Amino acid sequence: MSQRHYLTVNKRALIRRINRRLVPQDQQLWTNRSRQWHSSLGDYYVTDINHNVLVETHIDLEELGRRVGALSALEEVAEAA
Repeated sequence: MSQRHYLTVNKRALIRRINRRLVPQDQQLWTNRSRQWHSSLGDYYVTDINHNVLVETHIDLEELGRRVGALSALEEVAEAA
């Protein structure tokens, strides 16, 4: 049985890839830095940049990356050190 070798992608690079994929839909991924809003938004959230409304909250970066095509099946997200 052969082992699969995964390429690692850091979170910063993945966020940039995702944002490039979201531009045609007029959306943008944001990192939440506020403790006050963490329970409502989670670590990451997406907004519609034309209407300034929330599209999605409590986002799993890896799942969103795969859903929009920014992360291939042979790539994985590097954990922060």
